[in-house]
Amino acid sequence: MAKFALSKPSVIINNNPVGILPNTCKIDEGEGETTVRTQSAGGGNIDLVITDNAEEKMGKVSFDLPNTIEAIELARGIKKNPGVNVVEVTGKTPDGKNFGRVYNNASIINNYEAELSADGKLSLEMCGDQPI
Repeated sequence: MAKFALSKPSVIINNNPVGILPNTCKIDEGEGETTVRTQSAGGGNIDLVITDNAEEKMGKVSFDLPNTIEAIELARGIKKNPGVNVVEVTGKTPDGKNFGRVYNNASIINNYEAELSADGKLSLEMCGDQPI
């Protein structure tokens, strides 16, 4: 049976749909890295010590916008209100399976630049709570 990839997600920021450039949306579930080390248990025995990196326990989403005036103003408004934005990423595969993640308390974390050219873009990286 064929599997279908999610390739055309929708991005909604603060209840407003946002038009993104194709193939630019990436999400991070915010699970963080897990470190696995060993410790000597004596007598030639080894135990594993497993820890999570709490610094990485935040969700991230990134995408590119076209360099329209509307997109530039949207990014500016979001950047000026850190920690209060809600980002939703949703989609449906051709076989009808639904996907969705919501990132609360989100902020733009990069110092974005708007490329003022015919094929310019504006790349946003947002960070917030782990998605629900």
